[in-house]
Amino acid sequence: MSSRPLRRPMLRHARRWLAAGCVAAALAGCQPGPSQPKATAAIPGHPERIVSLNLCTDQLLLQLVEPQRIAAVSRLAHDPGLSVLEPQARALPAVRGDTEEVLLLKPDLVLVGRYTARYTTQMLRSLGIPVLEVPLASSLAEVQQQITLVADAVGESAKGRALVQALQQRQLELQQAAQQQAAPWPVAAERSWQGYSTGTGTLMNELIELAGYRNAGVEAGLTGYGYLPLERLVATHPDLMLTPDYASDMPSVVPRDQLHPALQHTALDSLTMQTRTTICGGLWSLDTAARMAQQRQGR
Repeated sequence: MSSRPLRRPMLRHARRWLAAGCVAAALAGCQPGPSQPKATAAIPGHPERIVSLNLCTDQLLLQLVEPQRIAAVSRLAHDPGLSVLEPQARALPAVRGDTEEVLLLKPDLVLVGRYTARYTTQMLRSLGIPVLEVPLASSLAEVQQQITLVADAVGESAKGRALVQALQQRQLELQQAAQQQAAPWPVAAERSWQGYSTGTGTLMNELIELAGYRNAGVEAGLTGYGYLPLERLVATHPDLMLTPDYASDMPSVVPRDQLHPALQHTALDSLTMQTRTTICGGLWSLDTAARMAQQRQGR
């Protein structure tokens, strides 16, 4: 039997599911894989035509250099649901990541993520285009390393140091506030698409702890990013339910009182997180931690 093409509503729905899966993985701060080859061409000291092919390198680049030096950003940078700096990115050309369209821009530096357009990355390197691969960040310390790496590569080390110092200062303020509250800390449960959550070794876990909460995923024994059965989540006796705002109409992202009978008559607070503030680490991530802290103080 011949297969029929997807109808437009079904196709749009499928795309949303695919996008949600990609975002969910990014939200987790996926664990670093094996190190990749370095750029085969020397990076100029002050590149003037920089192309970014990854959402997180888009955000880093937009904080460090003037728009005139950015030849293009990734298409995700134009999505207001995913990109904190979408207004700035919107004024710049956006690319899918095909080798041909990147070459037409005549870049003197291309920024990529570890899993960004692998074929394009390999082709650009083979053609002698300077490529900087920026590792994933699963902690605020690794976010700082990302900032320093990109700042040095684009010739803006001073700006990089200033960004790192601002992040460290905000992190310290949140840590001090959290340490002043009495134990035991309340429990925050993150429930994303299809019941996925975050445990130890993730940026989200660090943000939850900075806000003065224990992470339900950690309490349930979850490491990294993965599926957290509802029964195990309920057993942690959460005080706060965290859900993402991106693709909030997905069937698996439902109001907490519809999740499990044990949650229907509890004093469980809820907070909708802005996905764009957690998908790539930065000062905006600490804004999310601050919102959680405010929720805790209002209990």
